Amino acid sequence: WFTHWLASLATTLEKYFWDLALFTTEEFGYFTPQAALVTGSSAMPHKRNPDVIEMGRARAREIVARSHLVMDLGHGLPSGYHRDFQVTKPELIRTIDQARELFAVTAEVPAGLIPNPDRLAASLKPDVFATHAAYRKVLMEGIPFREAYQSVQSSLVRDSAPAWLTAVEGSPNGGSAPVAPALLETRQVLEGISRWIDQERARIDQCFAELFEDRPA
Repeated sequence: WFTHWLASLATTLEKYFWDLALFTTEEFGYFTPQAALVTGSSAMPHKRNPDVIEMGRARAREIVARSHLVMDLGHGLPSGYHRDFQVTKPELIRTIDQARELFAVTAEVPAGLIPNPDRLAASLKPDVFATHAAYRKVLMEGIPFREAYQSVQSSLVRDSAPAWLTAVEGSPNGGSAPVAPALLETRQVLEGISRWIDQERARIDQCFAELFEDRPA
């Protein structure tokens, strides 16, 4: 089960690296990887290969494959312990080592990416915000989602720059659109839960400190 848990994390990271590999291509250009994340090409002087991103993606798939191997080694056996299980030990250790390496590399990747604001902004067309706008109409205007859906859909067909787009992106002078009361209330609830978690964590830490403190014999 431990390797299955690692494989679940690796599957998510594989998608993360796949997205980065795509979004750093010349066609998208949302991010530019710095020198620490790339290597040159042996044949093409201009090419910069995002090796760290691609190898991160490959390592993630390798962890998933090893988790399947560990699971398959126990299939088809009767109950009880069998010598077959000895084969799972080195695979488990390799999986843990590779997961540590993958997590360490993943933590360093964001610092090696330079966002390209112009390319990112150019991709934010009105249809990107359509679902957000529909739900905003539900919260702000109190109308059914189907009605909000149809309203936004009609405006996308009719207008190149729908009126709701300014409200979603923020006003031209840099101010943000008013936030729905329901969202403010939700944020307050989450902040309250966060404070409670911090208080409980402090209380539990204190209990452990008192439990394990040195006491005279």
